[in-house]
Amino acid sequence: MQVRTKSGDHKLDRPLQGIKVLDFTHTLGGFFSTMILADYGADVIKIEPPAGNTLRSDQPLINGESAYFMAINRNKRSIVVDLKQKEGKEIAIRLASEADVLVNNFRTGVMDGLGLSYKDLHALNPRLIYAHMTGYGTTGDYKNRGAQEGQIQAISGVMSLTGDPAGPPQFCGINVADLTSGSTLTQGVLAALYSREKTGKGQLIEVAMLDALMFQLTGYYGPSYLADGREHKRRGVRSPFIVPYGTFEASDGALVLVGRTEKQFEQLCHVVGRAEWLLDERFKTSKARLTHRDALEGELNKAFCHKTRDEWVSELNAKGVPTAPVNTVGEALSDPVIRDRVVIQQGHPKGGKIPGLANPVKFSNTPIDEYSASPLFGQHTRSVLAELGYTDQQVQKLVEASVVVAASA
Repeated sequence: MQVRTKSGDHKLDRPLQGIKVLDFTHTLGGFFSTMILADYGADVIKIEPPAGNTLRSDQPLINGESAYFMAINRNKRSIVVDLKQKEGKEIAIRLASEADVLVNNFRTGVMDGLGLSYKDLHALNPRLIYAHMTGYGTTGDYKNRGAQEGQIQAISGVMSLTGDPAGPPQFCGINVADLTSGSTLTQGVLAALYSREKTGKGQLIEVAMLDALMFQLTGYYGPSYLADGREHKRRGVRSPFIVPYGTFEASDGALVLVGRTEKQFEQLCHVVGRAEWLLDERFKTSKARLTHRDALEGELNKAFCHKTRDEWVSELNAKGVPTAPVNTVGEALSDPVIRDRVVIQQGHPKGGKIPGLANPVKFSNTPIDEYSASPLFGQHTRSVLAELGYTDQQVQKLVEASVVVAASA
């Protein structure tokens, strides 16, 4: 479908309109991947077990539903199926025979045990793209280990780089392993869909959380070790090769300053009223500043304490010196400039709207301009089964036999 905008241009459906995705995921990384596909317009059918997902009860609740769960399962449909029953497995197989993509993040072997392996389903639907997220991959001695966010941050080396150098290793402030692996899996699905356009064939995609997070070490630390065996230690907010770079204290709070280039350092000196630093042998060059980091950072903190954080941020950015306030999450989401870009309203299945965070990709011809919060438990069981050809009577029998759960109308 196309609609004409006020400018006369044609506005197209979302990029993945017409793509059907079966979502067998049960934790954040998988939820995040299929949420992105749903944002892009795919019809994501969330396959939930009769026991439900524990994240559905996470606080805080809005209209009795978890705000967290709604955020990472938006724009999807929910069908509740007991895959351990013969009739439930049959429903899953029928769905897979018509689907474009299947996504799961069960441990290796779980889907095989249910008769829903890639080999099983590819034979029924050669065009199916089968995306599997694991903790450590399907090969190697770690393949049967469970994988939680903290484990992956620890084993990958990322945790060793996080935190104050005088203290113990720290977890990152967000779930970088889950979110990185989810984003990476989505990239794989999109590439496989493009490949299928040329070949007509689906394929198996595997992404391990460990592999995805270690790939992020490409940003300096991995290549550095592989080149000469150099091990980097935690630096807190400091950069290993740029001074000044880090947090500094203004009169009312912290800010982050980056003085990467000589021009930026020159402008910094003028803004803080210390032009003499440009002639100081300790600070004249980037190499000298690295050597005398402590001295320069101390002088900067003395200078910054005389004005507010916002005053420094405004003055320094105006002169081309990258600076930002160290916001709390609340401060970031309350900033009118940021809020206008990232906060959207999601239609709630029980009526009304709830706030959420926008997908960051902006499409000119296929915009993501509407969002719905996650479905109620089993909200779409009846409609999805009807699309497969099940009659009302057949669905009711499945409900009575506890093969499926359907939300009350």
